[in-house]
Amino acid sequence: MKNILLLATVVLAFASCSKSDDDNNLPSSDYKLSADGLTLVQWTNSTTTTLDMQADNKLQKVNTIGENAFKGHKKLQTITFPDNLKEIGANAFEGASLSGTVTFNTNATVTFGKEAFKSSGIRVVKLPKTAELSNSIFEQCSNLTEVTFSSVKKIGENAFYQTALTEVNLDNTGLTELAGAGFSLCSNLTKITLPTTLQSIGKLSFFGCSKLQTMIINAEKVPTLVDKSAFHSSTPNIYVPSNLVDNYKAANVWNEYKDHIFPKQ
Repeated sequence: MKNILLLATVVLAFASCSKSDDDNNLPSSDYKLSADGLTLVQWTNSTTTTLDMQADNKLQKVNTIGENAFKGHKKLQTITFPDNLKEIGANAFEGASLSGTVTFNTNATVTFGKEAFKSSGIRVVKLPKTAELSNSIFEQCSNLTEVTFSSVKKIGENAFYQTALTEVNLDNTGLTELAGAGFSLCSNLTKITLPTTLQSIGKLSFFGCSKLQTMIINAEKVPTLVDKSAFHSSTPNIYVPSNLVDNYKAANVWNEYKDHIFPKQ
């Protein structure tokens, strides 16, 4: 009798664990995976509002979000990416809502395809490490007010074009290149801090940033300013290391703004 009771207890416990595991998993009809289970090819459930990929036994193994995978998903508000995410494809979240929380493992290193979040409703994001924020990654994300950066070498063309950012801090990110129109038409941007590693600022980088008042450049050498269109429509006060003030004022293109260049405190 004792043996029967023990066996029944074990069976019930196993069934309970299996049920618990199943409860953590979303229906496989909600999505399409690659044959090896590592790429999320398409999210097929258009009614999904909240998605925690890390909590799902299959989705937590995904390391790539395919091109257009969530494109146009107007109801998807909140997403938590799997810890081992390595790549988000082009246009993956273009036009999606994302008005809730977007959560990355900030210790991961992720590659982004162009226009990955273009025209989405994303508001706030803490980014993982990446070599490059791709062209137009957040273009026309008109609700995007805050971005926290980990490490990034290059910000691509139109990366933050026409967003609602108010202040940007790129210090200690390792950024070397800010490509053309990177922050163009960010009409609410008032302050930006650029790192010691900065080497170049592209054309139209701050075009139309009519409220930009303060730019702090911590670069150890005068970075290349491609042309004067970078500050078209308004010129901020530019604060640089005191030992480089004269170098900036004498440098090509920078000399156009010599009355706006000051030693940083």
